[in-house]
Amino acid sequence: MVINKFDGTDYKFLSNFYPSLVFWNGILFPSVEHAYVASKSEDLNFWLRVLMIDDPGKVKKIGRKTKLRENWNVIKIPIMLDFVRGKYYYNINNLKTALLTTGDVLLVEGNHWHDNFWGDCSCKTCKHIFGMNMLGKITMHVRKEIKCGTQIEFLPY
Repeated sequence: MVINKFDGTDYKFLSNFYPSLVFWNGILFPSVEHAYVASKSEDLNFWLRVLMIDDPGKVKKIGRKTKLRENWNVIKIPIMLDFVRGKYYYNINNLKTALLTTGDVLLVEGNHWHDNFWGDCSCKTCKHIFGMNMLGKITMHVRKEIKCGTQIEFLPY
């Protein structure tokens, strides 16, 4: 079995847009998406701007336009791993239990917005492109850590 969309009643909690408090750099963000977009910049004013936006979709849009920190391509995977760990390890809304109910199924962040790094886009243009599905891989890794009861080195490729 494969869970290939992080939406709908059963699997919406897998999305980075799902409300889940993430603590980063002394600030409590309302979702992984908020924390991730803020982390793209070293500008505290940008972080505060991100916090003022309720809609994670709007947060994602401004994240596409911000000037990325110098080492972004080196740190974006470890940062996402930390945020996803925080989402499932430390939230009080039973997200850990929800993640464990997915068993050992393959988690694929299927999308139609051309994201073949964090997910796997299935649009007509991208359907022949291999999606790296890094968010799916990170989420499955965190699920494995929860089952094992310890953090494990993440080898993304």
